[in-house]
Amino acid sequence: MYAPEERIAHDPADDADLTRQERPQPCKQRMGQELVWEMGTIHVVSWDPLSEKLIENSPLRNPELVAAFSRYEHLTIAELDVAWDEVNVAFRDWVEQPEHVGRPIQQAPQYWDRIAIDSLRERRTWWE
Repeated sequence: MYAPEERIAHDPADDADLTRQERPQPCKQRMGQELVWEMGTIHVVSWDPLSEKLIENSPLRNPELVAAFSRYEHLTIAELDVAWDEVNVAFRDWVEQPEHVGRPIQQAPQYWDRIAIDSLRERRTWWE
């Protein structure tokens, strides 16, 4: 039989006294533990040749789309935002011209550029 003082833990069993980032949780952290002071900053993001991957792997090998990806895939997120604004202004001008009223947007010269820039912005924002 143990004396009562031997059965009382001196520290919380779940390490609740540690800060959230330092608390080891072996059941939830199946990968290696990364402590706050060990975390680094991402300095370089690798270039992703999406136009080459599209040609090699996708059934959607539209030459206009591949060309649009190759024109914009080297840009940073900030440069993609500027390119998006420029392409959208040109697209709105095309749509507002009276001779284009009722025409499908697929006929706009900026159609493939808009798809490529939007896809690259989403990919860079959420995947990299």
